[in-house]
Parts: sequence; structure tokens; C-alpha cells
Amino acid sequence: MKQFFEKIFDNRTSILIGLVILCLWSLFDLKNLKIDAVPDISSKQVVVNTKTGALSTEQIEKIVTYPIETELSGLQNIKELRSLSKYGLSQVIAVFNDDIDIYFARQLVNERLQNVKSQLPQSVTTELAPISTGLGEIFMWTLSLKEGSPLLQTSQKEQLQYLKRVQDYVIRPPMKQVPGVAEIDTNGGFSSEVHINFTPKKLKEYGLTTNDILQSVSSLGVSFSGGYIKKDGQHITVSAQTDTKT
Repeated sequence: MKQFFEKIFDNRTSILIGLVILCLWSLFDLKNLKIDAVPDISSKQVVVNTKTGALSTEQIEKIVTYPIETELSGLQNIKELRSLSKYGLSQVIAVFNDDIDIYFARQLVNERLQNVKSQLPQSVTTELAPISTGLGEIFMWTLSLKEGSPLLQTSQKEQLQYLKRVQDYVIRPPMKQVPGVAEIDTNGGFSSEVHINFTPKKLKEYGLTTNDILQSVSSLGVSFSGGYIKKDGQHITVSAQTDTKT
């Protein structure tokens, strides 16, 4: 063995070639090495958010948070379950082992959520929070009207309604397609609403109830397929749209 190493060290060409290979290999690894001044040590977690509407905190815990937390318990590679119940929101956080793929973990959680949806009130909506960590950067911006805009002559409420529509339908959709963007939230502004005011006495005179009004409004704008018509080489789709009047 001693003679073997002596022959190697006596061969300067072999040492030089080995050194060059080692340097090239080191440069290649260094180029692909992820270096961060603040490494991301966040755990692999999936957050389930449920908008609970007007339910009380006690109801949220009993009929929303507890069923979801029970359904998620026992998932493979799960390490910890945490939950939060407050007015308007139920949040369940499932923490997984670090070696699991985050997309596989989200798939497991989503499959369990399909099983528990039938147990939840119809008024609640459940969704998975976007994939992000505590080290993700947060950018904030504000929208305002340009100088000389005709909308400056309108009320503040109308201005905020317009700006919210711009944020939701003009800015938000293309921004969500930017690589690396996890979620875009809107804060402030007023949503456009249609208020229907009715007089109970008048409804009674026409033999109508509040449920009749609600059913009529809920069916407005609904289209129903009527098949299609072929004429002169053209394919014409027929549809019927409700136009309820009360």
C-alpha cells in the first residue's frame, strides 16, 4: 500500500489532473448550491381556512373546527395539528414531517376535506391557504384616482367602489399569474351591491312571501341549455334565460 501511494505522488501528471477535476467539480456544486443569509427553517404545513359567516365562536369550534381536525388526525407523516376558532374564521394547521413533499401533503388534506364537507354547514366555505412561509416577502400597494379624473367629483363611496373593481378585475388576475406569487388579498374598498327593499304589507296583498322574493332573485340570470339548431351549415346554440318578475 505504501508503494502504491508513493507511485501516485511521484506521478505529478495524475495529481494535476485529479486536482483540476476536483476544482471543476467544486465549482459546479458551488454554482448550484442554494445560499441564503437567513435559511428557511419553516416546517412543512398545510393550512385549512374556513369562512364561517355569522356563526358564534362556540358553534365554529363544535361544528366546523372539531370535525375538520378529527378528519385530518391520523394522516400519514403528520406531526402536529393546531386549530384556531374565532368569529368569521376557523383555521386548522396540519404540520407534516420535513421529508414529505408539500404538494403530496396538500393532496392528502384535500382528500380528507372532501369526506368532511357533508358534515359542515352549507353556509361555510373551506379552502387551502396558499403555499408560503414566514420568510416570504410581502408587497403592499394602494390605488388612487389620477388628478383631473371625473370620478373625483363623485362621493367617496363611489370612488372606493370603482377602485375595488379595478383591483379585483384588472390588477389581481394578471398578478396571480406572476411566478412566485402565492396569493393576493384585497383590503378596503366597497363591493358593488344591489339592495332590494320591500314592504311586507304589499307582499301580503299580492300573496307573496319573503321566500318568494329570495327564490326569484336567486334564479335571475340563470341560463338553461336549449340544445342547438343546424341551418345552412351553421351551428346555433339555443339557451333560455330566466327573467323573473314579481
